[in-house]
Amino acid sequence: MFDGEEVTFSWSGSDVDGDSLSYLVEYSSDGGSTYETVAVDYGSSSLTVGRDSLAGSADARVKVTALDGSRSAVGVSAAFTVAANPPKVFIHSPADGAGLSGWRPLVLHASGHDREDGRLGASSISWSSSIDGPLGAGGRLAVSTGDLSAGAHVLTATAVDSSGATGSASVSWVGGVRPRAPGGLEASGGPGVVDLSWDDPGDSSITGYQYRIKAASQSGYGAWVDIAGGGASTVAHTVGGLAAAGGAYDIGVRAGNAAGWGQPALAAATTGAAHSPTGLTATGGDASVVIAWDAPPERYVITGHRYRHKTETGSWTGWAELAAAATSHTITGLTNGAAYRIGLAAGNAAGWSAEAQATATPATTTTTTTTARRVPARPSGVSAAGRGGSSGGSIVLSWSDPGDSSIEGYEFRLRSPAVQVGYGPWAV
Repeated sequence: MFDGEEVTFSWSGSDVDGDSLSYLVEYSSDGGSTYETVAVDYGSSSLTVGRDSLAGSADARVKVTALDGSRSAVGVSAAFTVAANPPKVFIHSPADGAGLSGWRPLVLHASGHDREDGRLGASSISWSSSIDGPLGAGGRLAVSTGDLSAGAHVLTATAVDSSGATGSASVSWVGGVRPRAPGGLEASGGPGVVDLSWDDPGDSSITGYQYRIKAASQSGYGAWVDIAGGGASTVAHTVGGLAAAGGAYDIGVRAGNAAGWGQPALAAATTGAAHSPTGLTATGGDASVVIAWDAPPERYVITGHRYRHKTETGSWTGWAELAAAATSHTITGLTNGAAYRIGLAAGNAAGWSAEAQATATPATTTTTTTTARRVPARPSGVSAAGRGGSSGGSIVLSWSDPGDSSIEGYEFRLRSPAVQVGYGPWAV
């Protein structure tokens, strides 16, 4: 059986007149019923051909015709076996090395041809990705780039012929959906720095973050700067080298993956002597509001905090000071139902930070007490006795005393098995 990449045929021929010989080599995959030409006017007595040029057969023959110019002689080999060829696959799109990002349709188009079966049907072809695995079947398959992981894919089309043999072809493709703009971006100014923080996007494809910055005196943003070591789990960064205090900055942050860089989120901050409080929340209580905030980064020295408040239509109160280590405070003496805005700043020897703000509405609360109740047990010892009379029949029901003082009443329902499928409504 011939199942290697090549098949070699050899024979011998001679001419009594000493004339040079040429050979016609033919191959049959059907036991000699038909032949196809392999070589014409061939001058050697040995011929090597690729197996994929011969149809697979369990009853193959080779016929060699020797010619000296005027006469010919024919020799036919004994039967032999040639293994079936795997199909060949041709990918028409996408082109090798192509790229496509964003939510767009991607058309996968391939065709298959088999030495024994001829052109293969579209249903014999399936597609897969080196990153995402199976993608679907069909000679022409449309997928969304949004359904593919961002990155460099090897897209493979595989065809199966009638004998179960498979062949495949692959192309490289780069694409996928770029990350969304970082959510919840906050910027807080400190002495010569701005601290950035944002929500964890939960996107494992993110490979890094960049920021760019624009001072109030600039007409446009500077160049994008890589956040060193940034990756899928990065949710904060400190931009340094800024004005010590009073510098107003707009900052953009964007995430990137193998498909490219996404849209930026924007925030603004002003540098100050102290680090601006972050994470400020306000919760209304009875004639009060509880404020809470994050502890400042350890690298900042904070000597105190101060707060003030006002109603939406009123004026700010004076500043009230709190301890440096404080991270919460209850403001009392407020009016229930009125919306309040609270401002909070941190300070050190160099001055006070930019103010963080939050809103809340004090309100009274009402507490209700609910007594748990249980369902009574099922009545036991139930009996029914029928009675007749001139005005109609009746049924007398009786049951055992359950000894349950919580019972407020009883209900009954009945049905006539002869005429009713189910019970009638409950009656008290």
